Amino acid sequence: MSTRSRNTHRAARRNSHRKAHKRYRIKSNFRFITFLVIVMGIAIGAFGFITGSNEAIALDIPKDSVTPIKIEVTAGDTVWDIAEHFKSDDTDTRKAVYEICQANDIPDGSIQSGMILTIPENL
Repeated sequence: MSTRSRNTHRAARRNSHRKAHKRYRIKSNFRFITFLVIVMGIAIGAFGFITGSNEAIALDIPKDSVTPIKIEVTAGDTVWDIAEHFKSDDTDTRKAVYEICQANDIPDGSIQSGMILTIPENL
C-alpha cells in the first residue's frame, strides 16, 4: 500500500470519527434562552405535579374562623346610621343598608331598641 493511500485511509477514519461526534453551535442566543426557559418551566411544572406541591393556598381568612360583628340597637339608631358607621369607604350606604337587612331578616328596614343586629363582614 502506498503512502498516499495510507494517508487517505487515515484521514477517512478521522473524518468518520468526527461525524460521530457532531458539534452543535448556538446561532441565536434569543432562541437558545427561550428554549431553556420553556424546558425549565416544563421541568418545574412536572416536578410540582409529581410531588403534589401544586396545591393552592388561600390568602384570606376563611369565613368560618371570623366572628361576625353583633351590635345592640339603642334608642334613636337607624339602619342607615349603623350602615354608615360600619361600611367601608368605597361601599355605597344603600348597599350596606340592604346587606344588613338581608343578614338580619328585616324586610322593611325598621329596627327597635334592644334588637341584636349581625353586621356582615364585607360591608
